[in-house]
Amino acid sequence: MLSPVSAAAAQPNLEAFRQGLAGLGLEEGQQFTLTTRFGRGDPDVIKTAARELVALKPDVIVAGATVPVLAVHAATTTIPIVMVGMGADPEKLGLAQTLAHPGGNVTGNLFYAPTPSGSVGSVG
Repeated sequence: MLSPVSAAAAQPNLEAFRQGLAGLGLEEGQQFTLTTRFGRGDPDVIKTAARELVALKPDVIVAGATVPVLAVHAATTTIPIVMVGMGADPEKLGLAQTLAHPGGNVTGNLFYAPTPSGSVGSVG
């Protein structure tokens, strides 16, 4: 998992993620291992952390927010990436062919949705 913030700031979300996996019956250390990296708000640290995670050859990488998702995507086109907390259009960023059929190795959730005209706009 790659978080854009510090370990302390990410702790509540990280704990919720662990609880969610536990709620699905997945036990850390048994069915999964969670390796974390924290960007501390620094794009250079985030890029380095993305490369470190990719070098570990995980089954999947969870990346929070736009900058970490882009950094991980720049480091791999084969490891699945689950984006969380995206507030940018993945089509315009080259992360998805379309929202309906993303293709590639990136999936996840957005805080954006298609408008009736077909463009992507803020949901809120």
